[in-house]
Amino acid sequence: GRWFTVISVPLFVAGMGVGLVIAPHAVELLASFVPGGAAQFLTATSYFDFYLRMLLAVGIAFLLPAMLVLLNVLGVVSGRSILKGWRIALVVATAFAALATPAADVMSMVLLAGILVLLYLAAAGVALLFDRRAARRPAEEL
Repeated sequence: GRWFTVISVPLFVAGMGVGLVIAPHAVELLASFVPGGAAQFLTATSYFDFYLRMLLAVGIAFLLPAMLVLLNVLGVVSGRSILKGWRIALVVATAFAALATPAADVMSMVLLAGILVLLYLAAAGVALLFDRRAARRPAEEL
């Protein structure tokens, strides 16, 4: 219970920090779609709404590792099954990064996807450690 909060809050804050880095590029790209000579009407409300949604989306995406470890601790999923799904995680992380970073620069997309994949692999590693610890516990009780 408590460890989940201790891990989740910094992950969410880190995700929002990455969102702060990515969001200006997304706004810049979206503003570039306005044709030359046309006026761009961007209200403060729509700008704030877009920014907030971007920050929340990336922040929530950074919570994935904590959720995977929680599911592992609850016995819903094993560390091996998390690790086996790395290919799917790579595709999902890349697709999410492509949608979350509509900027023309590929580096922000690759950076976000890379961070998400590393977080996924870290969660798989922690889940494998928890599985190993859980396997030792019954053996010690005998």
